Amino acid sequence: MYGTRSVWYGPYGGYSYNEHYNPRTGRSGYVETAWDGDEWASYGESYNPRTQLYTETSRYYDDDTHRLESEREIARGDNRIETEREIDFDDGWGTTERETSKGGSSYVEHHRQEDGSIVSEGSFTTGDGKSGDIYREIDDGTRKTGITGDDGGKLVSGSDGENRGTLGKDSEGNLYAGKNGNVFKKSDDGWYQYDRDNGWQEYEREREARQREQIERNWSDSANREGNRDRAGTQQRNTNRDWQSSSDRMNQLNRGHRARSQGYGQFNSRRSHSYNRSYNRGNFSRGGMRGGGFRRR
Repeated sequence: MYGTRSVWYGPYGGYSYNEHYNPRTGRSGYVETAWDGDEWASYGESYNPRTQLYTETSRYYDDDTHRLESEREIARGDNRIETEREIDFDDGWGTTERETSKGGSSYVEHHRQEDGSIVSEGSFTTGDGKSGDIYREIDDGTRKTGITGDDGGKLVSGSDGENRGTLGKDSEGNLYAGKNGNVFKKSDDGWYQYDRDNGWQEYEREREARQREQIERNWSDSANREGNRDRAGTQQRNTNRDWQSSSDRMNQLNRGHRARSQGYGQFNSRRSHSYNRSYNRGNFSRGGMRGGGFRRR
C-alpha cells in the first residue's frame, strides 16, 4: 500500500489531500478535506479494477449544530446503492436512507434513550415490491432486531456479542430457528436443517428411524449368531438408550422452539413500551437522493 498526504493550514482553517494506491489489488483513491473554525467537509473516491467497485463519499460537519451529514454511492456497472446519513450528537438521533438501482429502498430513524440504549425503527421496500417494518435495539452490548413483512412473515434476531440466534415465521406459518449459523425449519411433518450443499434435509425423524432400524438389525443378527440372551438383552438396552438419546435431542429442540416463541412475544411487548415516537411512514420516501452536495440546515 502506497500513500501520500499534503496539508495546508493557517489561523482560519486548512485543507488536506490524501491519495492511496494498492499495487496488489490495483485499488486507488483519494480524499480531500477542508475546514475552518466551526465547519469541515470532505470528499473522496476510490476504484478497484479487480472487483470493478467504485465508491464516492462526501461528509459535512457543523460544530454549531453538532450535526454530521454524509452521502455515499457504491456502484458496480449499472448496479448501485446510495446511502444518506444524518446524526445529531446533542439530541441523540440519526437517520439512514438507502436506495438501489433495482428499486429497493429503506428509511430508518435511530434514537438514544435515557438509559443509554439505542432504538431504531423504520421501513423497507424490495426491488420486487415487497415491503415491511424494521425494529432494532442496542443495549449494553446486546442487539435485537425484528422484521415484519407485509405478507405476514416475521423475523427476530438477537446477539450478545458472541452468540447469535434467530427465530422467524414465513407467510405460510412455517417456523425457522437458527443459532450461530445453523438454520432449522419446522413444518407440519417435522424439523429440517439447512445444508449449504444439499438444501433442506430432514433433521430428526427419518434419521432417527434409520438409526433405530440399524441398531435393531445389529441386535437381531448378534443375538441369532451368539445365541446368548444376556448379550441380546444388553444390545436391546443399548438400543433403547440410543433411541432415548435421539428423543431427548428432539425434545430439546422443541423446548428451544417454545422458549424462542415466548421470547419473541416478550420482545414485541418491550418494543411497544420502549419506543413511543411516532412518525408518518409516508415520509419515508423523500423523493430520492439529493442531487449532489449537502443541504445546509
